[in-house]
Amino acid sequence: MRNTILLLLAASAFAETSPIKVYVTNHESWQQSSALVTGSYTGATRAEQTKTLAKGCPSITITDDQAKANYTVAWDSKTWQQTSWGGHESEFTVYNSANDMVGAGDAHHMKNTAKDICKLLLSGKH
Repeated sequence: MRNTILLLLAASAFAETSPIKVYVTNHESWQQSSALVTGSYTGATRAEQTKTLAKGCPSITITDDQAKANYTVAWDSKTWQQTSWGGHESEFTVYNSANDMVGAGDAHHMKNTAKDICKLLLSGKH
């Protein structure tokens, strides 16, 4: 019994310290493997998005292996001209490993988008 309790405590501690793994893509790439609607996004590159998310959310691990990710972030960036004063430069949707949407949002700046994604990933409400 005592060994079982210790094993459960160790497993719990490991689960709390293992990082959340995130795969970053865009909606057009995501659409190729699902039925999402495609758009025209020519803003920031995936490298810029990944760098911004890693800096804004250092407690997660960004992976390039979607099969090992806990979450997929489909993140689209538009140029300032594409927003036409009324839109947002960044739009995102977060999916869990079962491809269920757990949240979505938008922001005018990449840094703010990264913060919003981080809050969603770390909230534990999904």
